[in-house]
Amino acid sequence: MRFAMLGLALAGLASTVEARPRTIRVAAVQLESVGGSVDENADKAVRLIREAASRGARYIVLPELYALFPAARDHRTAAEVRAEAQPIDGPLTRRLTALARELDVNVAYGMAERRGETLYDSAVLVGPAGVAGVYAKRLPISIGPPGTRESDVFAAGREAGVVRWGGVPTGVLVCADAGFDNMWAALAAQGVELVVILSSGPGWTPKRDPTSGHQARRYRVPVVYANRARPPFRLPVGVANGVPAPTVIMPFGNSEVADAKGHVLVNAGDRADVFVSADVELHPAAPPR
Repeated sequence: MRFAMLGLALAGLASTVEARPRTIRVAAVQLESVGGSVDENADKAVRLIREAASRGARYIVLPELYALFPAARDHRTAAEVRAEAQPIDGPLTRRLTALARELDVNVAYGMAERRGETLYDSAVLVGPAGVAGVYAKRLPISIGPPGTRESDVFAAGREAGVVRWGGVPTGVLVCADAGFDNMWAALAAQGVELVVILSSGPGWTPKRDPTSGHQARRYRVPVVYANRARPPFRLPVGVANGVPAPTVIMPFGNSEVADAKGHVLVNAGDRADVFVSADVELHPAAPPR
């Protein structure tokens, strides 16, 4: 009888242990591109990845491609961006995969991906075992001079970004993608346990409610948001009734980590070339309440 009771107790303990949410340490790297080559910017990224790993982070997210690729950063022509772009199996991926293997970490980064003559604004997720997955931004934006806009340079991706990254079902969004609820809903429908956003844009929404915290709470899933730290972007809105509209100042930065309750655990503010890290419990995303 005592052995039977002991067996039931152990079974109950095992069930409790299995039901306990997993906790991982994540980091968002707030990186600004200042070098004249991909290699120069990658050097800085590698340093910050090493620092984040030394603080215990095992899932490290870098911003959208502009933080590493100078031609795209400077909004040059498609031909110049194509000359600088790399295929997935190119030198940048090889370097960051080797680093992930050395440090036993998982890294997500943005790159100008070249597939033949077609360019994509892609997020690449790597780990010690190699490339876990690739997601191409589905909503290239149409802001800027004709010929240099994202929508002129990059083809739109067609598939939702769901990657098993370091053993974690992860949803991936790139910048403008994160502003559309249907994009989040597509990830939640597949039960992702973590969402990463690689960005190069304003670090706030019109309601001053960070995208990461708002959507983390809405879909009950932790979010890592990694943004560039470039100076504020002054965007002239246009002319209405012959009167120039005021210029909108779009601040960058505010990379952050939010838990599944929408609490922002850390935020990088407007600092350049830093990382912020936090522990998050993994929870499968759910439809909005």
